[in-house]
Order: sequence, then structure tokens, then C-alpha cells
Amino acid sequence: MNVLMKSVVAAFAVRHRWFAILAVLALALYASMLDAAYGGTVVHERRVLTVNGKERSYALYVPASVRDSAPLVVSLHGMYGTIYSFYKMVDGVETKVEQENAGDEGVYYRPNDRSPFRTDVADSAGCIAVYPQGVRRFLLGGWNYGWQADGADTDDMDFFKAIIEDVADEYKIDRKRIYCCGFSNGGMMTYACTTIGSDVFAAFASISGFQLNEFHLRATGARPVPFLHIHGMSDGFVKYSLMGTIRDMMVARNGCNPVPATTVVNGRYTKSVYSAGKGGMPYVYYECVDMGHNDYTSRTDDGNSAQTMWNFMSAYTLDSACDANLKWRVRLDEPGWSPTEHGWTVDSDGKRFSYGAGSGENNVYRSVQLEDDGVGYYTMRVSSKGSVNGTFSVKLEDVADGTKVLLDESGRIGVNADWNFSVDTYRQCKITVVKGSAEDEITDISIFYCPAAATVENLSIDGSVGKLASILTIPDGATDDIPIVIFCHGFRGDKNADIGLELTKQLLPHGIATMRFDFNGHGDSEGEFVNMTVLNEIEDAIKVYEYVRARPEFGKIAFAGHSQGGVVAAMTAGRLGSEKVSGLALFAAAAVLKDDALNGNFLGHTFDPKNPPEYVDFGDGCHLGRNFILTAQTLPIYETAAKYRGGGVVINGESDGVVTPKYGKRLHGVLVGSTLNVIPGADHGLGPDMPSAVAIATDYFSRVISR
Repeated sequence: MNVLMKSVVAAFAVRHRWFAILAVLALALYASMLDAAYGGTVVHERRVLTVNGKERSYALYVPASVRDSAPLVVSLHGMYGTIYSFYKMVDGVETKVEQENAGDEGVYYRPNDRSPFRTDVADSAGCIAVYPQGVRRFLLGGWNYGWQADGADTDDMDFFKAIIEDVADEYKIDRKRIYCCGFSNGGMMTYACTTIGSDVFAAFASISGFQLNEFHLRATGARPVPFLHIHGMSDGFVKYSLMGTIRDMMVARNGCNPVPATTVVNGRYTKSVYSAGKGGMPYVYYECVDMGHNDYTSRTDDGNSAQTMWNFMSAYTLDSACDANLKWRVRLDEPGWSPTEHGWTVDSDGKRFSYGAGSGENNVYRSVQLEDDGVGYYTMRVSSKGSVNGTFSVKLEDVADGTKVLLDESGRIGVNADWNFSVDTYRQCKITVVKGSAEDEITDISIFYCPAAATVENLSIDGSVGKLASILTIPDGATDDIPIVIFCHGFRGDKNADIGLELTKQLLPHGIATMRFDFNGHGDSEGEFVNMTVLNEIEDAIKVYEYVRARPEFGKIAFAGHSQGGVVAAMTAGRLGSEKVSGLALFAAAAVLKDDALNGNFLGHTFDPKNPPEYVDFGDGCHLGRNFILTAQTLPIYETAAKYRGGGVVINGESDGVVTPKYGKRLHGVLVGSTLNVIPGADHGLGPDMPSAVAIATDYFSRVISR
């Protein structure tokens, strides 16, 4: 604020005391805005860092509009790219010199390559952009400036991390909103960063670039990642004809829905959005008409490829929800999806399917890729439907070494199956699926990372009204006195509920087994949903307890449950007592269900509580029976739970609109010795905070039931 303005404000404040406070606040706000905007001037400069003993340079661009907690975009040039051109006057003539001579006397430079993320987009978005300089190396058949884009951790990734720290030393950046994009060889490096930098970059975008030749696509990494790809249909350098393979690899790696939502703008582009499946992230693919090998195009929704990149990437943060353990997924019999059009070989009888090769044009080929991750344990989960007595088999083997079979199992159609396996190094695999009948459907094959070796048993045990489909996971090496947690899923859930899976994963390294099961009328268990009540679910839980108790290898037994399963777990613990149940963890336990039944409103579905209908229709053939409502109205939730004297942990989301935190507080009040944990901002499913919420329970169980 200039001197004249300050004088005017001061004079006015003397005559109007009430204005004095406002004047002070205005001055403070104005000053803070100037600070937040870093002086309101554009910064565009070359910076030099030493990384792993070598000098590396980058261009920093900070728009005048940048504020605190600014996003950061790392934009990677293509092969041959130079972010600055260097010159020296020789005999009065401006002469271009190599960037290795940048430090020589008399050398000066001018900005050059700013692809693919343009500075004008940074201006409008208010984000900081950095343009790293690749080093001269042997790439794609010649010596060029570029990136080591093979998907292994390299000096380039160390360089990117050093740039981020250098920028963060001077500007307040939002580390959860750092993005990576690239053109050509820079696009190849962007793909590589999905493997080596998915814990650094929140989202990715590539134009005219994917890994090929010595940079074969290595589609692994710490988590599924949001990815946008733009490619010219006339690109014969990084060949458009090979993009189908890259797309298929990324759609499977990201756990996307395989049938895209497609927009066609005749004469300009086709846009395919492969939306995120359960636990996955999206892959968006533009095929641009009459576009060759270019770093920019106007043939996108926004008429500006750099703007399209920003609009896509900026929708995500590192906190965007996904299942970090998901490594690969395919829906073999998805309606509208043809396996043969996506790299699968299908026998003429429609029973045998195989996917995965060890070679291809420009070293681009499909495979199932798995890392050892320092541990190398995985779970394959297969879902299917069809004939009552149908069967199927799955085989996973190394494409280069057919004698290395990682998994070879058989299962029953209609019964979800889990199998564990391990890898000892980075492997590219071939998967073969054989169905007993061509009419049977393999609806989902998913591979998840597992933090410890385990034995998985797919069981069918007696329940209250029929057989209960169950999955028992036992840490390898454990033989006796094994602690175990029985997990109870929620209303309309199943044994593969996210919280149950996360709990299984987190407990394994602590040597704790888990039993997950489908309640009657749910998932793969027998019984009709319309006949399900909380009371017969409690009987199911007791049956599962008795099965576990009868097995000689198990020691202390605990219960955990989410939503309605939390109520079942609490009441089961109260029925059995602390002499039999050694621990209890409740996630958003739905004690509200009694109030809902009395008020005639269950999850938004209304009815007459004094005269409930035969059933309440929840859609999709799901009918909540009259007996559920009548028994829920008199359910002694708190009275029964209070009989459990073994403590426990009660976990609720602060923003849970289904089960408000007051119900958790009341359960905490009756469970003597329990602790209450309200997760700020979390909803009923606990959202992005779910793993940390499960970690609370894991820490608790590791203390109270671990050997």
C-alpha cells in the first residue's frame, strides 16, 4: 500500500473510531495477499542443481498469480529438447553452443522448449511450472538429450525430487498437487514415473509418447494413477498403431472399467474415458485426426492440449481415493467388451482364454507385470457366475520362462475365490483362464499386493440358515496359537468389503490371521436376503466363532465389524463375553438401525413403522424383510454390547451422514475400557482415511491378541 493511501486511511480512522479496527484488518489482509502472491511478479529463470554429483539444470516459471499452497507441474521435453538455447559471440557473430558449455565465459542463453505444458496455462491456472533439462545420452538409437525412461529408479527421478525440494525451499507448494506431463521421450518418462514416482505425482499426462524399444512399458507402481494420453493418428515416429497395447496395459493396471465412454468429434478427435473401477483410477485417451508427432494440438475438448492436461491432472491429489494394493484387473466377460480386440487369444470353443507375450513390434507387447516390491506377495481374486456345478481354472506363468509357474488353481463358478502367490523379482506374466462351459462368465480377475506371505483357504461352513462362504487368511510360518480376527461386513456388503480387505492386509505382518465371511443372504452364502435379520447374523457370527475355536491352530479370537457388521460384532462379543472374545474393533457401527426401524426410515426408504410391509424394495432385487424391521425395533444393542468387558476401539467418521458420531460415542460409553476415535472429515466408508482408520485397529489388535 503506498504512502498516500496509508495517510488517507489514518486520517479517516481518527474521525471514525469504528473504522479504525477495519482499517487495521484491511492493511493486514492486503499485506498478507502481497506475501501470498510473492510480490505479484513473474519469475522465469534458469536454475542449476547438483544431483548425485552431476550438474543438472531446469527452468522455473512462477506466474504473478501464484498463491500459497500452489500446485506444481513438472513438464518434460522430448528427445533433442533443450529448455534454453546457448550462444556466444565469435568474431562478432552470434554462434550457438552446446549446453555443456553453458558455464564458459561469454555464454548467454534464451528460453527455448516449454513443451508440453505451456506457460500461458500456468498463468491462468495459478500453478508453478518447472521444465527440467534432460542430459545427453544414448537414446532410441542415437546420442540425444532426453530421459532414461525404462521404469527403473534413475538419476532422472532423483533430479525431479531435487527440483521439487528446490522450489519448496522458496515457495509454499502443495505437495499433494504435484503433477507430471511430457512429450515424446518426455511422455515415455511420464509413463516411467507412474512406476517410480506415483508417491510423488498425483496425476499424469502424455502427448505423443509411450515407452517403447529399450523403454518397454513397465506398468507397475505403488498405486493406480490418473492418466491422460493424447496421440496423433498420423504419428509414425512413436507409432499410433501401437497405442492399443499401451491402452490395454494401462486400463488393466489402473483397474478401469474396460468399456469406455466415447465422444467422437468428426474430423478432430475421439475421446475415450475408461472410468475408475472399484479401487482404481481413470485412463483417458484422445486419438487426434491429422495429428503427427506433435507436442501440442488444438484437437481436444478445450482446444488446447496443455489446458486439457491441466484440467485433467488438477482434478486429483495424492489423497484421491484408490486401493493402493490393486495391481491389475480384467473383466473377461464384460458386456460390450471383446477379449480378442484387446490382446486375448480365445480358442474356438470359447472356453480357453490367454493373455501375455514376451515380444512385439518396437518392444511393445502385453503382459501382466508384477514387482517383488521387497516382499513380492500377491493375492489373486476371481469372481464368476453361471452354471451351478461349473468350474474354471487360472494359471499365471512367466512369459520368458514357461517353467516358472506362479499360480495354478481351480475354482467353482459362482463362488468368489482368493489365492495367494509370490514373485521373487520383476516378472512379466502370461495368464490363462479355462472355463468348463463357454456360457459361464468370469466377471472379475484382480491381483492385489499382499504385505506378507499367507495361506488362503476358501471355505464353506455352517451358518444359521445355510452354508456361509468364507475366506481364511493365515500368515505363513504360523502353526499354533495363532491370533485371529473375525470380520463382519455391513448391510448389503460381502467378505471382500474394502475395510475387511485392508484389515487382512495390515494384520498379516503382525502374524494375525483373519476370517472374512458372507452373512446369510449376502455374497456367495446361502439364504435369501429378505430373510436376513441382525439376530440371525449374530447367529452366523457365533457359528463362525465356533468353527475357528474348533481348529487347533488358533489362539486368541477377536471381532471387528463395519456398519451393520459393527453392531453384529459388538452384540456377538457381548453374547460370548470377554472370556471368549479377546478384542473388538467397531467401524461406524450402525446402532442407528434401531432408531431407523422405529422411525420408519431406513437409508432413505420410508415405511409405516407400526405396520411394516412384507418387504422394503431397495432395488436390484434387494428386499429388506418385515422381520428385519420388527426385530430391529426391539434390538438391545447397547445392553448386549455392554456385557462385553474387554474394551476395544470405536471408530467413526466425523462427517458420516449414515451413522452420526453420537452413536459411536454411546457405544464407547457402554464398552468399558474402550477408546473412541472420530476421524475428521471422514464419511461412512471412511474414504481416503480408511487405511489410517484401519491402522488404529491394527495397532490395537497387535497389542491385545498378538502372541
